[in-house]
Amino acid sequence: MKRSQAGRTALAAALALGVFGLVGFAFSWPLPLAGIMAVGTYGGTYLLSKRPQRIGKVRVDRLPGGSQLKVLLLEAEADMEAIRRASREIAHIELRQEVKRLIGTGERILLYLGENPERIGNARRFFIYYLDTARTILEKYISVQKSGLDTAQVRQVRQETIRIVPQLTAAFERQFTNLMSNELVAIESEIKLLESTLKAEGGT
Repeated sequence: MKRSQAGRTALAAALALGVFGLVGFAFSWPLPLAGIMAVGTYGGTYLLSKRPQRIGKVRVDRLPGGSQLKVLLLEAEADMEAIRRASREIAHIELRQEVKRLIGTGERILLYLGENPERIGNARRFFIYYLDTARTILEKYISVQKSGLDTAQVRQVRQETIRIVPQLTAAFERQFTNLMSNELVAIESEIKLLESTLKAEGGT
């Protein structure tokens, strides 16, 4: 049991016992009724003391489809951790370096989404296809690597993996650019406005 959950349970139980003792013995109410009130106190306290789930600083219950977005983000983080584990086992130096680049981009995407959870829905393709595909390819590559085989087919799979990972990294970067499109457009607009202002004021 997690510490926070244990604390909620202990608090709810303590208040329930207090209500049972007060109502049942101090006020001499029927014990069955005191028991019902104690159970209600326990349930109410346990629910009210539950901390709301959050994505970054935003409460999940304040996001449209927040629970589903939270699940998507957790699954994406699990995929990223699996990719990190695979990267530590890759023997091919160039491939390992390229996977580190991919991981860096993926981590920046997840950090951005954690700070901007309203954009998570726009990253479904990244989550469901690109990130999951990267995990699958790398885990299978590690499985082949561990086999110790060096047949023509194995060498072909190795070369195809080395070839495709940079393309995956580029796909991650495109997805990140798409997610940040609003910010990029806003910056471009600010620059154009500044240039117009400078020109009107006689600047260069």
